[in-house]
Amino acid sequence: AFFEDPFAPHKHMPFAYFADGGGWILISAGPDRVYDFDPAKVYRSGMAEHGPGLNGFYYDPTNGTVSAGDIIRMSPNESGSPK
Repeated sequence: AFFEDPFAPHKHMPFAYFADGGGWILISAGPDRVYDFDPAKVYRSGMAEHGPGLNGFYYDPTNGTVSAGDIIRMSPNESGSPK
């Protein structure tokens, strides 16, 4: 079973998920209901969750409730904390 993304552009769509063998990334379209990037082209395991590779793709609630950006979570590093 898949968890539905409440912000997906269409009803009953799951969260976007991508794994590259070393880690994973889980993405919600965010309040604007638009996926802002292709994780297969941008994500690499080992990159920092808020590092330069993903800057500009994060939803920031201080920009308004329907601003651009995705809600992103990544696999934890060896210490158990987000990368």
